[in-house]
Amino acid sequence: MYKLQVTIRGTTTNKTDKLLSNSSVYKHILKRWSIHHSIDATVCPHCKFLEDHEDKPIPAQLLEKGKKKDLEKFKKKLVKERSHRVFRATKDKLAAGQLPNTLVLLQDFTQLHPQSGFQDLILTLMKHDKDAGDHIQKKYLH
Repeated sequence: MYKLQVTIRGTTTNKTDKLLSNSSVYKHILKRWSIHHSIDATVCPHCKFLEDHEDKPIPAQLLEKGKKKDLEKFKKKLVKERSHRVFRATKDKLAAGQLPNTLVLLQDFTQLHPQSGFQDLILTLMKHDKDAGDHIQKKYLH
C-alpha cells in the first residue's frame, strides 16, 4: 500500500522520490487497517477491553435513562474488539503448524526517542518453526 500511495503521489506531483509524511501513512494505510497508537505497550488495548467487559454485565451507568446512544456505542465497540481475536487465533495456528506455507506480517511503530518524537516502523515477519521457543520464527525489519 505504501508503494501504491508513493506511485499515486508521484503521478500527481511528479516527485516520485518524495517519502510519504506521517499523516499520509496514517490516512492512506494505517487507518484502513485499524492500526492506532496504544498508550501502554505492555497491554493490548483490544484484549484489555475484552477482559474487562466480555461475558460480564453491561456497566450500570450505560443502562440509565438517556444513555441509549452510549449503550449502542459500547455494544458496537464490543463487537469490533471481538474481531481482534482473529490475529491471536492466526498466531496460535501458526505456532501449532496448522498454517503451512503461511507468512504473517505484523507492523508496529516504536517510539525510540520520546523527547524528539522519532519513530521507527518495525515489520515483523512470522512463520512456523518447530525449533523456535514459541514455534514461531520472527524476523524484524526496521
